[in-house]
Amino acid sequence: LPVWQAFKISPDRDDLRNQLLEHYLPVVKVHSERLWHRLPDGVELDDLFSAGCFGMLNAICALGSFSSAANEQALIASIH
Repeated sequence: LPVWQAFKISPDRDDLRNQLLEHYLPVVKVHSERLWHRLPDGVELDDLFSAGCFGMLNAICALGSFSSAANEQALIASIH
């Protein structure tokens, strides 16, 4: 993604961070749903999705200095 290159240059830009998060939201949703099916009934899917989004934001900020290919793999691993 070209957004990764721009984010590496300007990691303080919220708009780029948000674009990356929006790009990976479907991945967070899929993993949240998979996990939700294995948890007890009292766990809310929305809570898992929210936690996954916060984890994704932290990972995006932490991985801003790595290559985009490494970022893709690390981001997916971070939401497991």
